[in-house]
Amino acid sequence: MSGTAYPLGDKTPDGKGKTGDSANFGLFKNNWGNIRRYCSKFKGKSQDQWQDGAVLNTDDAAAIKCQHEQISAQGVDQFYQTQRGIGYGGSDYQKGVEYVEDYLNQGHLGDNWVTYYTLHAV
Repeated sequence: MSGTAYPLGDKTPDGKGKTGDSANFGLFKNNWGNIRRYCSKFKGKSQDQWQDGAVLNTDDAAAIKCQHEQISAQGVDQFYQTQRGIGYGGSDYQKGVEYVEDYLNQGHLGDNWVTYYTLHAV
């Protein structure tokens, strides 16, 4: 699926576009605040450079690497809390990520089969 854009999740529930640290990118819709703190490719970037994260929308390998770097730095439980927050869909988000990871581990990284998991917008 590399090269595919991931447009969902880029707006707040009231329809406004997400910017700054709340903007999210890539296969797992990681927020810019965490991306720039924990992903080696983006360390040192500012909140105002949030549009640099758009590369993760078309580079699945980079998005997966970034996700792993965040989890490695924070630990799994803390990662899900900071990514979506407890009480704001954190457990749903974790289930969604696990669903997508299972899907990819079944060998679907390079095919055209599409799947999705609906998450609560935050």
